[in-house]
Amino acid sequence: TAEERATAVVQIEAELAADLEALSMDIWRHPELNYRETYACAAITAFLEARGVPVLGKYCGLPTAMLATVAMGHGS
Repeated sequence: TAEERATAVVQIEAELAADLEALSMDIWRHPELNYRETYACAAITAFLEARGVPVLGKYCGLPTAMLATVAMGHGS
């Protein structure tokens, strides 16, 4: 149900809160120009892949775009 998915998302966010804050601060310490966020893109990609999330880089031909897909439950 939608309520179960929402609960799962809140739980996952709580479990990852410290890691997400560290990622955010790391990106903040490496400012980049618009559409040239190569450091941020690499950091986010590494963060997701380290947690088993497949990431398709250079999405739509853009060097700083990515597509990550996370499934929750059966076929959602």
